[in-house]
Amino acid sequence: MNLLLAVDDSYYSELAVREVASRPWPEGSTIKVLSVAYFLGTPVAGVPTGGEPSATTALFEARTQLLESTNLLVQRAAEQLARDNLRVETLVREGDPGTEIIQEAESWPADLIIVASHGHHGLKRLLLGSTANYVTNHSPCSIEIVRARGSSNSS
Repeated sequence: MNLLLAVDDSYYSELAVREVASRPWPEGSTIKVLSVAYFLGTPVAGVPTGGEPSATTALFEARTQLLESTNLLVQRAAEQLARDNLRVETLVREGDPGTEIIQEAESWPADLIIVASHGHHGLKRLLLGSTANYVTNHSPCSIEIVRARGSSNSS
């Protein structure tokens, strides 16, 4: 069984990692821990940056730092999931989280995607979007959304 566990640096993702770690998965299952680094300042190929060299350097350093912290995040999650009967892989992608999760689920292919819901409501949800909602509506496979106890939103 191929399980795609999408995580970020939130409390809710920590809950999802603990939930996945607590379950008896079928022998030989693979859990791929995916985190998507979303950086607004990431240069796009073919598009001039138009900024000062120091601004470009600062963006590059910020992006590098984000990727390093995202790599540490997936490594920590993988350590919590490690067991003899499971294979655990890690992957960091850049871009829009919902889109990247779906692309990975399709290309791998995943049998189950597990994501956490942050519990945003109203205007905050409108402004921040809902990765869980996007994944639910575009997934090529089954989805599990992990919520904190008492969370009654419909992400």
